[in-house]
Amino acid sequence: MKTPVLFLCVLTVLSGTSVSAQTSASVSGTLTVDGKTFKLLRVRAQERPNPFDDSKKIIRVVLSDVPVSDKAMNDKDALEDLILDEKLHAIEFTFTTDGETFGGELYYNMMSYIFQAGTFDFEKKTFNSKTASGKVSAKEESKSAEMHFKVVATFTAPVER
Repeated sequence: MKTPVLFLCVLTVLSGTSVSAQTSASVSGTLTVDGKTFKLLRVRAQERPNPFDDSKKIIRVVLSDVPVSDKAMNDKDALEDLILDEKLHAIEFTFTTDGETFGGELYYNMMSYIFQAGTFDFEKKTFNSKTASGKVSAKEESKSAEMHFKVVATFTAPVER
């Protein structure tokens, strides 16, 4: 009689440990583009091949006002369709696997604006193969810029493969 109860207790402890070990996604912040502000409510992080070196990976972090489907995360056309239909306002940051800035892209109003490493700040909290977290901030207000934007957000997300 004691064996089933003990087994149930051990199983409960192990399942609780497994759930708590997983990182849940969260983001807090805003994205302002051409004077319109969007609350950032969703974050997804994804490991991708480095476009300049096939032997390396990058981590892509997408912060958005609405959920981004798996299809949109893996298909640039599906992502652009959401932007064209004005169903998504998002900013993407890319990092090396160490958490160093790599670049990014702003998605807004039927357009995208690519920016380079060094044009945004990142305060790394945790950055490894399982979790990406920290605080990003960027501001583009130069007269030559295609879009004027500002973003400040703190995020945590499990890294998807």
